[in-house]
Amino acid sequence: MTSADWAVFWSISWRLTLAMVLAAAIGLEREISGRPAGLRTHMLIMLGVLCFCETGKALGGDPGRVASQVVTGIGFLGAGTILRLGPEVKGLTTAASIWATAAIGMAISAGGPYLLVGTFATVVTVFVLFFLNRIEVRFFPNVHGRTLIVEVEGEAQVGQVINALASRQIVIRELERTASDNGVAMQFRLSGDIADLPKQLAEIEGVRSASWL
Repeated sequence: MTSADWAVFWSISWRLTLAMVLAAAIGLEREISGRPAGLRTHMLIMLGVLCFCETGKALGGDPGRVASQVVTGIGFLGAGTILRLGPEVKGLTTAASIWATAAIGMAISAGGPYLLVGTFATVVTVFVLFFLNRIEVRFFPNVHGRTLIVEVEGEAQVGQVINALASRQIVIRELERTASDNGVAMQFRLSGDIADLPKQLAEIEGVRSASWL
């Protein structure tokens, strides 16, 4: 390799390193939230986008054409994370984060001032995913739902808890149930009239604890 080749290698390598760090920041938030596309997925997407864009430039191709093909491919990946569960559609935010990650990868590939644009876009993306989600859950629980942890002594209380939720017309979006010798632990994702709900459930005989996550 010539000195010019090495210069190109190091130029792309450090941009690739920056891109991986930015993708990891977005993917880590999705991983913590338990979403299907997490740390590895976002990092691999960023890697692929950057390599496609850089290789396209090296081969003398039209950057706009390469970008359009990348966007098409990312659209298919994003669609794969979207699921319809009854009346709910899940995975839209993860699909959007994949889309944003690809866009950031293109910005990093462009170099120059777009390195700062990509870095700032990552900060904004993480803020939207992490902090705005908590604001939505805190102030708009009827729309976005809230997670409730309930521990009961046995199976008999499981039905009582569900009946208590139904009596208040609370919608159970998700339910995870873990049984052990010490009792049953349930994790609900709820929306509706959930004010003072833990206090009400704690009054049921056999319910050991009820608290918001």
